[in-house]
Amino acid sequence: MATGNNFMPPHSRFLDKSFNKLNTRNYVMSALFDVSGFSISIYDPDKNKIIGLVTYHFEELNGAEEINAQLDHFLNTVSWLSFPFLKVCIVYRNNLNTLIPLPLFDKKNAALYLEFNHILQQENRIFYDFIKHTDAVNIYSLPMLLFEKVKTIWPNSLLKHASTILIENLHVLVKNKNDNNALFVNVTKNSFDVVYFKDNKLDFYNQFQFKTVTDFIYFLLSAIEQLKLNPESVKLILLGNIDKGDAFYEIIYRYIRHISFIKRNDNYAYSYVLDEIKPQMHFLLFNSLQCE
Repeated sequence: MATGNNFMPPHSRFLDKSFNKLNTRNYVMSALFDVSGFSISIYDPDKNKIIGLVTYHFEELNGAEEINAQLDHFLNTVSWLSFPFLKVCIVYRNNLNTLIPLPLFDKKNAALYLEFNHILQQENRIFYDFIKHTDAVNIYSLPMLLFEKVKTIWPNSLLKHASTILIENLHVLVKNKNDNNALFVNVTKNSFDVVYFKDNKLDFYNQFQFKTVTDFIYFLLSAIEQLKLNPESVKLILLGNIDKGDAFYEIIYRYIRHISFIKRNDNYAYSYVLDEIKPQMHFLLFNSLQCE
């Protein structure tokens, strides 16, 4: 169990001056959970504007009990997050997921599909998302203790896996931009996702765990080779926890010339308090607002 010495204050908190904690019933909240932190966004549908962002980071935890303890402390620190909201979307990120073609999917066999690639823990529960606009189902597991905790705090919340939100939103972007040659890389603290579409259809998705910059570039170049793409011509679009000047960007640039960062979804307005945050940061969180 985590102790008081392990608790950290929110890494950042950005709230628009229009935000009113007594008005949460009129806001939509999205929350992204993983083993190293929580990120919360607040959306005001009346203004079609994202008006808040709260992030809370900690050292990687072991087990649902430690995550729940951190969540309790987080909610004690920012108590209004447990108030009733118009809508709550919970996004969970881990590497215990697998994609299955829709024609082959049978919900009775969901655990069997997942066991092909992962060791399932008895205390975990199996979930699945039908990925919009694709013929695929995303099967995943998360700790039952965490699921019960979330449902106790936000009883009417909707649950999605992070990769579901990522694939759905990138697919919309590709279709709107008619950009089939782009390879998307979403970077987090110790893993990254690679997503590729061909002829407006999902062609490749995988998540890679890494410990070093060398691991990172090895897995990325291996994925590019597997897709038979040319590093000299492929257009790489970055999102997540990466920026110009950091070690990951610099090593990518050694091998890949056409690099850009994803832009924010212009279907939403964004509060001035978010101006200092790079557009590629929190892309997944900000685009989980319409989860269904």
